Amino acid sequence: MNTQRPEWNDANNALVGYGLSMVTLYYLHRFQVFMISLLEDMDLDSYEVSIEVAQMLHDLTTIFKQHQSLVGQTISDEQRFDMVKALGEVGETYRNKVYSHGFSGKKVSVSKAAIEAFTHITLLHLKDSIHKNKREDNLYHSYNLIKFNGSRCEVSHLYEMLEGQVSVLSSKALSGQESLDVLHALKDSAIYREDQDSYMLYPNRALPRFLDKNIVPEDVVMTSSILKEELAKGGTKYILKDVNGHYHFNGSFRNGNDIAKALRASTTYKEEDIQVVKDIFSHLFNHHAFTGRSGTFYKYEGLGSIYWHMVSKLVLATQETYYDVLAHGPSESTRALHEAYKATQAGLGLEKSPAVYGAFPTDAYSHTPSFSGVQQPGLTGQVKEDFISRLSELGVKVHGGLVSFNPLLLERSEFLQAKTTWKLPHAKQEVTLELEPDSLGFTFCTVPIIYFLAEQPHITVVYHDQTIAEYPLTHTLDEATSQSLFKRDGRIEKILVSVDKHNLR
Repeated sequence: MNTQRPEWNDANNALVGYGLSMVTLYYLHRFQVFMISLLEDMDLDSYEVSIEVAQMLHDLTTIFKQHQSLVGQTISDEQRFDMVKALGEVGETYRNKVYSHGFSGKKVSVSKAAIEAFTHITLLHLKDSIHKNKREDNLYHSYNLIKFNGSRCEVSHLYEMLEGQVSVLSSKALSGQESLDVLHALKDSAIYREDQDSYMLYPNRALPRFLDKNIVPEDVVMTSSILKEELAKGGTKYILKDVNGHYHFNGSFRNGNDIAKALRASTTYKEEDIQVVKDIFSHLFNHHAFTGRSGTFYKYEGLGSIYWHMVSKLVLATQETYYDVLAHGPSESTRALHEAYKATQAGLGLEKSPAVYGAFPTDAYSHTPSFSGVQQPGLTGQVKEDFISRLSELGVKVHGGLVSFNPLLLERSEFLQAKTTWKLPHAKQEVTLELEPDSLGFTFCTVPIIYFLAEQPHITVVYHDQTIAEYPLTHTLDEATSQSLFKRDGRIEKILVSVDKHNLR
């Protein structure tokens, strides 16, 4: 996947237009898996869509099918170019037509089977790309770089990044064991920071000092007839030699194109010789792989920093993987994923002391540099992931419009050891509930939910009119009660849930 424009993301904050986003591809796989389940629930056999969209769908499906033989095989740069060119031309045709003339307004019928065929063939290619981007250390490539060279489409890789591991864990493409391999590899990788028991966005590294930059190795200089000529005549228009014997490009040039333009203006140099100088300049500064602030300073998601929002994404992705694998029944993988979830969660600030965290652990901060405690106070998107993972940890699920309470990742240690008074805010007056030992309370859709440790599951719904509804030997409410919760109609006073204590650790 290539945006052809700067790639903005949590890992880099500015990949130039050569960025080839595996992160986007991993989430595309997740989306297409969702599309399969969505189509399975649809009753219609066909759908009316714009004729322009229908044509693009047909053309893309055709190209993916024509290149199906590449799945599972090593793909050459020439084959990759052919496929990218074909797909790009389909998108170009669609954009030119719609941007220039707008939609025609004509609708055609597209069969459900055609949409399913597109979804399945793209999933095949997406999953193949995922497997081909697995690194030798069991991590996965996050952001690659693309380079077009004639009829070749060359791909190179950037260093390992946490964002890639989070997105591949979220992709729905890995098995339970493959997911565990990623999590174990992360702990052994250069991304791990032992002092915080958590993960940086990418490996830390030392930046070169200012005087160590823009030094062209002598053997490289000598490969260029233009640079040798400039030095021989004592010129400094393109390159100079300092008192220490080091060679430097003229600082007025910003990139390879700049110096090539200046050389062409002289009209005395051959194009092939100009290309040599341009390549030397581009290789020295490696603008092709420029990644913005992630490679230039040390705070704000910079070098050595833990970005806590991304760690929360990792916690949620691990939790999702646990439930996906558990859907096929308890196993060694589910037990190992449970442990991995708890280990990853332990790295979050809430689990730390103020001395380690650098602030009150319940306060929200953006990042932790390598040389201090947390920095940049304020809520980031982390609050969203933490809320979702906590609610799921409490076992609150909604499926088919029914609410269920079945905590499997909750720790027994979270249940109260002594009787406690629970004060809840209310529109009219404060509500006070007494929580017994071996219980805990939280609210869902403003209704107090109280968990009790018990031998078997049981739900009791207490209404404000003092009536009671019992749900023995189940984790799930019926449709009417679930709807009452969603509507917040004020009928339910509280819900008492007996939790099977044998399911908790």
